[in-house]
Amino acid sequence: MEELKNLIKDGESDTLEFKENFTKEVAITAGAFANTKGGTILIGVTDGRKIRGVSLSNEALKDWVNQISQVTEPMVIPEIDVEEIDGKRVIGLNERQVKAVTYVKEKGRITNGEYQELTGVSRQTATIDLNELVASNVLERIGKVGKGVAYQMTKLTNK
Repeated sequence: MEELKNLIKDGESDTLEFKENFTKEVAITAGAFANTKGGTILIGVTDGRKIRGVSLSNEALKDWVNQISQVTEPMVIPEIDVEEIDGKRVIGLNERQVKAVTYVKEKGRITNGEYQELTGVSRQTATIDLNELVASNVLERIGKVGKGVAYQMTKLTNK
């Protein structure tokens, strides 16, 4: 929470945007971050660094993710973090995993080692990120253990 307060205190930058509410502009910003060096969008914070907070259900959060993924190219599937600051909920949309999804779309699969190299994170962080993408049904794990494990896009079915 302290780290988030410091981010807000430092203000917006090339990789940090504040949005008071979820609007179409959030999806546009997510797409812009995906096409550059990435970034974080904090929803519930004004441009003037005032924490307003947002009141959303888990279903509404899922709708946000779906809306962003439908209108961005490359497709952005944001990682959502919900933090409470001074009793107010702030939603953080982190584009860190977008590079992996883009890589898999181009190459067909990604390993933990390739993810580490692509994003500059540790093996443990890569494992956590890739497992989150699997849990979100974005990627599926192929192979059994160790170096034989890779990840590919989940095959979608029409429902």
